[in-house]
Amino acid sequence: MGIGRLPGAARVTFHAALNIFGANVTAAHSALELAFAVLHLAGTALAAWAVCLAALRFFRVRELLVPALAVAIVVNLAAFLLTAQSLAATREIAAVLPFGAVLAGRLLAPRLLAPQALRVPLRRVLVRPVLVRPVLAVVAAGYLAALGYGAAQPAATPMNEPLATWLVAHRLSHGLAGYWQAGSTTLDAGARVSVSSAGHGRGGTVVPGHWETSTLGYDPSRQYADFVVVKNSGTYSTRWLRAAAERTFGPPRQTYVVGPYTIMTWHANLLGQLGRARR
Repeated sequence: MGIGRLPGAARVTFHAALNIFGANVTAAHSALELAFAVLHLAGTALAAWAVCLAALRFFRVRELLVPALAVAIVVNLAAFLLTAQSLAATREIAAVLPFGAVLAGRLLAPRLLAPQALRVPLRRVLVRPVLVRPVLAVVAAGYLAALGYGAAQPAATPMNEPLATWLVAHRLSHGLAGYWQAGSTTLDAGARVSVSSAGHGRGGTVVPGHWETSTLGYDPSRQYADFVVVKNSGTYSTRWLRAAAERTFGPPRQTYVVGPYTIMTWHANLLGQLGRARR
């Protein structure tokens, strides 16, 4: 990553960290969600405080867990900063949430519940058990309310379920698609359809996907793939795949348009030609 891209990557990392803690106020879709996000800023602040405290006492703590958790959080965020492309990859730093929670519990619980252990001016003004404990109780109640609200929402329809349903109905059992449509469509179809991911090859051809794939899915002696799925618009579009498929396999026999997808079919096993393109 170039130096010029670091400010943008830092913004993505910041918002991803807020997402992990449920505190990204910019992602709220209603006043209630905004209120819950603001409430979750409390947990985010506690985790950040704990990391800073662990850094200041890095070589003075008696237990290994505290510095280990602090290092793990920093390494996760730094790796995300250097590789992040969008908030769609937020899941890559999911471990920051439990690590931060454990670290905050170990380092801050004694300070918040026993103010005499604090060595800051706020101790004389606000940080007293009679004030801290009710505030923590209110925040905890808010967290429980947010959890209940989330659990009560209807489950979102899987992104590629309509595609999987269409493929099953048309008896198309094995084919190729972009990475984000391949595995998820196979899952949504209950394995009644198997879709392997396709990648860019030299000269604009289609080659086997190289990320989280199995070579068995591209073996023409085991599989018969006769369709290619192209996502024309929206998240994870693969418009490039249409021209690449025609360049590799020739013109399709039939083409269907289903919502944002174009399904191209051939009366041949595409995997044989895919193998030649790969070599």
